[in-house]
Amino acid sequence: AAWSWLMFGQRRIGTAFADAIAMLLTIVAFIVSAWPSNQAAALLFFPYLAWVTFAAALNFSILRRNPETA
Repeated sequence: AAWSWLMFGQRRIGTAFADAIAMLLTIVAFIVSAWPSNQAAALLFFPYLAWVTFAAALNFSILRRNPETA
């Protein structure tokens, strides 16, 4: 995931938001797929899910306030 590079290095806010959504989907897919076999591993991904959700919300807020950066 290149979210930090896209968001801060390249200042491509729209592309960074798309990357954040892809990360969210991937994290949720991992949690769902790992749950039946290794609940500890799935639970350890919840803080990561929370952090990426927070980052995506901030990213969306910046994108909404600066539509020319999309």
